[in-house]
Amino acid sequence: MADPQLPKMVLRPVADGAETAAPAPKLPAAVAKSWDLGMKALTAKQWPAAEVHLRDVTRAVPAFDLGWSGLGFAYQSQNKTSEARDAFQRAIGADPASLLSRIQLLRLEISLRLWEPASKTAEALIRMDTAHRYPESASLSRDRHLHVATISMRRMRV
Repeated sequence: MADPQLPKMVLRPVADGAETAAPAPKLPAAVAKSWDLGMKALTAKQWPAAEVHLRDVTRAVPAFDLGWSGLGFAYQSQNKTSEARDAFQRAIGADPASLLSRIQLLRLEISLRLWEPASKTAEALIRMDTAHRYPESASLSRDRHLHVATISMRRMRV
């Protein structure tokens, strides 16, 4: 069952020798170790350890968006939602073009039922994700009017 409003998905095999992972970020040597430890802790779902290491990274390099994004994920996994939201917002501030940070923030805001901020985050994501890299932006774009109507109705109930 095809939806004419969603983009067509085309899958291709990865060419031999093609790079499949993003290159490691360029960080000062003293911070790179904390970054590596933070990423290992995230992978192992060791949220408190990830938080410690990624906090060190963001203190040392406050403009490092991936550090903030990772820290936000560690916070969110520990149900520290206000800290997670702040970290995702800082990630967006560090790299306004980052779709990952916006989708993380949107998912958190929706889970917290923060409809007004979620609406603003969703609108920014829709504008930026022109290639529909994230399914949420494609479906939000299609359902934008329903989304706005839902938020308006919630305001009326308050």
